[in-house]
Parts: sequence; C-alpha cells; structure tokens
Amino acid sequence: MQTTLKQNTIYNFSFLFILLSIFLVGSRFTLAENVNWTGGLHPFYNGGANWNPAHDPATTDDVYINPSKSFAYSASDVSVYSIQTGSTDFTDPVLHLMGSLSATFVDIYPYSTLYLDNTNPNIEAPIASVYYTSVIGDFFMNGHYIYYSNQMNVYSFGSLSLNASTSQCFIGLSIAHSGTIFNEAQTYIVGNFSTYDSASIKGYPDSLLMFFDVAFYPPGINTFNDNTTISMQGSTLSFWKYTVLNNNTKIDLYDSPFKIFNSNFFMNDQSYIDVQGVSPILSNGTTLIMNDNSTMNFYNPSFFNLEYQTEDSRNMIIETKFSMNHNSKLHMNHTLLFLQAYLFSLSDNAYIDMKNGSMLLILNNVNQMYDQSRIDVQNSTFSIFTQSSGLIQNDNSSINLFGYQSYMIIGGAHILKDNSYITMVSNAFLIIEGSLIQLNKSNVVSQSSRTSIKGTCIIKDESVAIYTQFSELYNGKIVCDKCTIEQWEGSFRSFGIGVYNNSQISIVGDAHFGEFFVAFNTNITVTGGNLTIYSQSVFNCTNCHIQIVDGFFNYDKDSSVNLFESNLENIGGLIQSIGNVYVYPGSTMSNGGTLNLESGIYKQDQNSQASMVNTGDINSIPNGQKKEITVPLLNNGRMNVVNDDLFVSQLRQNSGSLIIQKGRVQSNESIVNDGGNIHGNGTILSSILNSGKFGTPNTTNNLHVIGNFVQLQNGTIIITINSLKDFTQFNISELFTMGGNIIIRINEDFKPSTESKDNTIPVVNFGDAKGNFSNVGFRTFNPKTGEERDSECGHKLAQSKQSLSVLVSAGCQDSSSKKLSTGAIVGIVIACIIVASLVVVFYHKRQRLSQDFRAKSGVFKLRRVTIRLKD
Repeated sequence: MQTTLKQNTIYNFSFLFILLSIFLVGSRFTLAENVNWTGGLHPFYNGGANWNPAHDPATTDDVYINPSKSFAYSASDVSVYSIQTGSTDFTDPVLHLMGSLSATFVDIYPYSTLYLDNTNPNIEAPIASVYYTSVIGDFFMNGHYIYYSNQMNVYSFGSLSLNASTSQCFIGLSIAHSGTIFNEAQTYIVGNFSTYDSASIKGYPDSLLMFFDVAFYPPGINTFNDNTTISMQGSTLSFWKYTVLNNNTKIDLYDSPFKIFNSNFFMNDQSYIDVQGVSPILSNGTTLIMNDNSTMNFYNPSFFNLEYQTEDSRNMIIETKFSMNHNSKLHMNHTLLFLQAYLFSLSDNAYIDMKNGSMLLILNNVNQMYDQSRIDVQNSTFSIFTQSSGLIQNDNSSINLFGYQSYMIIGGAHILKDNSYITMVSNAFLIIEGSLIQLNKSNVVSQSSRTSIKGTCIIKDESVAIYTQFSELYNGKIVCDKCTIEQWEGSFRSFGIGVYNNSQISIVGDAHFGEFFVAFNTNITVTGGNLTIYSQSVFNCTNCHIQIVDGFFNYDKDSSVNLFESNLENIGGLIQSIGNVYVYPGSTMSNGGTLNLESGIYKQDQNSQASMVNTGDINSIPNGQKKEITVPLLNNGRMNVVNDDLFVSQLRQNSGSLIIQKGRVQSNESIVNDGGNIHGNGTILSSILNSGKFGTPNTTNNLHVIGNFVQLQNGTIIITINSLKDFTQFNISELFTMGGNIIIRINEDFKPSTESKDNTIPVVNFGDAKGNFSNVGFRTFNPKTGEERDSECGHKLAQSKQSLSVLVSAGCQDSSSKKLSTGAIVGIVIACIIVASLVVVFYHKRQRLSQDFRAKSGVFKLRRVTIRLKD
C-alpha cells in the first residue's frame, strides 16, 4: 500500500472516531452496566450465556474478562465503553478479536492478552477506535489492522507485538511506552509517541516502523527517553515527524534502512545510533542536530564502490541542516556518507572520526566548525567538493589527517581562525581548489604529507604553517601577514603571487617560489634546506632579513631578487646566483659561505649606502656571459675568477684573496688591496692600490694589469722563479709606482750554469715607473717542503726603462744552511760594527750623488760589505 493510501485510511476513520468518542462519553451517564465474562474456556464472545448479565455487551457497557485462563473470541465487530482483560490476580485471560473494535478505554492487565487479528488480505482492514489504551500485559496485532487510540500507554511489563511482515498496522494518536514493542509488520504510528523506563522496540526482518503526522491533527512529537532501545534487524525505521532522543536512548540498525523526512531530529543526553552492515541512512528536508555527548556510529564491513553506489545502498543527508554540538560524535568505519545540506556545523567539542576507507562527501553552501570541534581522517576521504562550498574553522577547531590515502578535498575556500589547525602525517593529502586562509594564530602542520592549494594562501595574525619530513605544498597565491611558515625536510612550493608581511619563514626542507614573491618586514631563514626562485620569477624583499645558515639558495635564470632596505646574509650555505640581484638603498649583502655567480648583482642607486661583504667564497661561473657586481664589495674571503669575466665596480680587500685563472677582472675604480692577496694568471682591467700581497709564494703567477699599479708602504710583491722558463711575471700597462717590499723566491733546484750568457729574468714589465722599494729580499725555497731562507748568492734586481729583471747568480751555492764556527760568529759581529761606521760616512757622500741616481730613476742596491775572520 502506498503512503498516500495509508494516510487516506487514517483520514477516513479518524473523524468518525472523534465523533464516536464524543457520543460514548455523552451517553455513559445513563446507560452504563458492568458485563463480566463467564464462559471460561468457551470461546464465543457473542451469546448471552457467556456473560453476566446474560446478554452481549452493549456500547455503553464496561466489559471485564477475568476468569483464569479463559479465552474469548469474536469474529464480528465489538463496540463497548471499556474493556479490561485480566486483573491484579494475574489470571492469564485472552481476548481474541478479528473484527473492528470501538471503545473508550482498553486496559490490558499483567499476564492477560489482547489479540487483534485479521489475516485475510482480501477484506478491508478492521479498525480499532479507542480513546485510551493501557497495556501492562500483552497486546498483539496480527495482519491488516488499524488501531486508532487517542492515547496509548505501554508500561514496563507490557508488550505490543505487531506480527506478520506482509501485514499493515496503523496506530495513533498518542502513545506512552515503557514496555516492549515487537514489530514484524508494516507499522505506521501517528501522533505523539513517548518512551520511558528502559523501553524496548524491536524490528524484525522485512518489517517497517514509521512515525508520521496527519494534516487535520496537531503535529506530534516522538520522544524517546530513559535508556530506550530500538533494535532493527533487516527492517526499516522511518521518521516523518519531530523526533527527540534523550537519556541514553539507543538505536541499533543492522542491515536496516533508517529514513528521516521533512522533520526535526534531535539527539540529546548521550543518545546513540549504531549503524552496521548495509544500513543506509537517508535524511531529506530535515534539521538533524546532535547534542550532549550523543553518538552516531557507522560500520559497513562490505566493499562499496562510489561509482556503482545506488541511492538505496548509501548514506545520504539531503537538503538538511546537520549540526553536531556539545561533545557529540560521529564515527565512520568503512562507510560512505553523502551530505547535501543547507548547513553543516560542528561546535562544542563535537567530533567526527573517519577510518578504514570511509568517505564523507559534502555538497553544502555553509560548513563551519567551532569551539574545539574536531575531525580525524584516517585512511579516509573528507571532501567538500563544489567551488561554491568551503569550510570555516573557528575557536580551536581541528582537522587531523593520518596515514596513506587520507584525503581532505575542499572545492572552495578553507578558512582557519582563532587558533584552529590542520595536522597531516604519513603521506596524507590536502587539496584545496579555492583559497587557504589562516587567521588569528591558526596553524597548518604537515609531516611527510602533500598539500595542493590552487587558489590564494593567506596566512595572517601570527598564524603558522609548518611542513616537515618530506611534506610538499603546491599552491597558487599566498598572503602571509604576521605568520610563521616552517618547512622541515619537505617541499613548499608557491607558483602564484606570494605576499608576506611581518612574518617568519624557516626552511630546513625545500621551498620553491614562482611568479611573484613580495615580502615586508619578514625574516627568511634557510637551515640545511633549499630556497629556490623559479625562472622568470620576481623575489622582492623590503626591510627583510634573508639568512642562509647552511642550506642552498638558488634564484634561477631570468629571475630577479630585489632588496629594499634588506639584508641577504649567507652564513655558511650555498647561493647559486643564476638570476640577477638588484640592491636598493639601505640594503646589504654578506657571504660567509659560497656564492656561485652566474649573473649580476646591481646597485640601483649610485648615491646609496648599499654594500656587500664577502668572508666566504665567491666563484664567477663561466657561462658565456659577463658577470657584474656594481655594489661596493669588501672581500675578506676568496674570489675565484676562472675562465670568466667579472666586473666589480668597487673592490676592496682587507684580508681576502682575489684569484684569477685564465679570467678577467674589471673595475671602474682602482682595486684596493689593503691586506689581502691578488694572484693567478689572467687580466685585471683596473688600476691597483696594493698594501697587501700581489702574487703568491706557492706557484708562479702571470697577471696583466691594464692600468696603474701603486704599491704602498705595507704592500708586497712576490716573485717566484723555478727556472728560466717558469717564473712569475707581472705586466703593468701604465705607471708602476714602487714602494714597500718585493720578495724574490728562487727554487733551490734552479742552478744556472756559469757558462750561461743570459741569466736575466724579466719579472715586472710596465709602461712607466717611479719610486723605490723599501726592501728587496731574495730567498731560496725548497719546492717539496716550501721551507725558505735568505739567499746569499748575490742575485740582483735590475731596472731598465720598462721592466724589472732578476739577475740570477750562476754557480752559486748558498751557505746559510751550514753551521758557523765560533770565529766566524765573532767576525760577523765585528763586521756589523764596521759597516755601521761606514754607513754614517757614506750617507754624507750619497747626498751629493742623489741627483744623479734620481735622474736614472732606477733601483739601486748597496753592495755587501763582508769581513771574514780566519778560524
């Protein structure tokens, strides 16, 4: 029978029942009589011999069936004022009716039984119209029957049994139940229904229990209280009316559909719904609210395939307001729940637990979490999958993804506020088609997991994003204000516009930025990780501090790094400078690690105070392009130019080294070497002011200086000679101003023959020269150990018009390594005294000859004065 036919049946007889009830109450005062059953085991209800008084009960009579184990049977209709079966004596009587029943009161006492029985489906269902029904004994309805009661009370010892799965029973209008209902029929309950005192309702296979309202009667309410248990096995439970579960009420569904339509459904006070097996839940047009530690538990042990699911085999909440509050819980174990609601809301520690391949698919406009509510997703999928739908987390709410194949998919925007957070571990996936917005100290923590954000990622108000242990973040746009991003051993990738303000970015894993990165008042720290700026991207920092502790910073080809009043500090990491760096006023760069330069570092305002300090290694990497550093550079580390061209607008060295190997270094200003070292084999297109060392004692050098060379008082030129063909040579295109020291180191294995005609080695060539060296030193060194000593071979340094040459003494054997005798030592001391006296005399004579020496503008050397004493 269809639902409309069922309701029409109720409509047809309900009005008649009301009129009949009024008539019976009105005539009661003049026609009432007590009629008692005396038939014993004689079954026939009709027949005056079985009654006292001896006539069939009339419509105004009170009927009592009390004799012990008596049985009364009627196949015809019965109309009386009241019926009472049994008494307080527990006499076990039975009344069996197969026709219609009309009464104002029906009382079924303990151990008595009322049968309403119609097993003939070909006749119209009988109707029982009763104003008040009290069941303390057993009440059976079998077959097609309509029982219409304005109020029914089923007490603790009473039972209501609705038999035959092919039958249909209608019950109304108000039922108070604290006993047991056994349902095997298609049962429809109209009006108010209440349960108390551990009442029990049991549904058996192929049965239906439906609660609904009728239009002509005020809407009823289903209220289940006091540890009520509803157990459905292979049967259907359906609510079409306002329903409330209270006080530990429990609904157990096993392979039993559960349907809620066009009503309000509340779960309160630790009420519980347990859904197991193939027990699809369907809620349509309903407000579904869970409160006060209430729980819904889904467990489906069978395999389900989303593509082949039918409407009757999956759980669906459609056009419903679904709200979980006050520590309520939803457990899903290998379960599919489809939620298409107007509202999805969790608050006050509400909790959703998903595991073992469960799927919660939400198609809503408004989805919100409040007040420490929580969703745990373990090897399951939580999805809000339309672009117009999103999720808002408030008030310390949390979502936790655990394990491989744990997915959270948000089609719209995901907003976290007020200390809310998302946690992902062990290869979980977070996919947000819209934007991820973190506000008010909210957190996203990912460990060994992947995050994809196709919209804008906004992180503000001291919020934190942490990605650890091989986690990956792929996203479009980022807006980060007063936030913290920590990347630990994972991958953070931004391919859109990123705006960071007053934030902290800490990278131990991989952080990759593409398109456009803008930061204000932000600290970026790379510790053992990789920071990459993709090709054709822009990286802008204003008033920022970028620190590479021991990781890797790579800005790719055609990318640009722009520093505005910012500091880029490489403490011990590696910077791969493939793109260009633009340094604006107030900005500084420092390198204490390694800087591989494949492009340029440009100062954007020539009048600004921007600067660069190197205490590590700067390597000019050959790639066919000229490298440029237009920021003033102070080099206290190493600069290596190998097979490459490097332009440095302003270079100063205090303690560093400039090493050129088949390369060129160019500068618009003089290169100032205050205390460092310049050596190698290549070309310097700049003048040099040398107060450090020019050349190296370890190898021979060949440097061409296109400009002037001025050696100051503390400067030292180092010449190394290994042979007539292997020696240091410096070529100065313009003026060579001599001063300070020149040290000439001669390999002790180099011993020119006395028969050689030319032992002259040109070590410095110049366009012009002036000045004098303060000290000229000749030293002999061991090529194997590097140990050196002053030479006594009488080598000379001679100057011509455009060169300095070393005149190597032939056949000389240095004796400085021999042990001196006592007499020799005394002779040396006396010789020193004599030399000192002669120097005073010679000084006055030299003053008169100085003009001649200046005209020659050469290098002169005092002859040795040696007095040898015999041993």
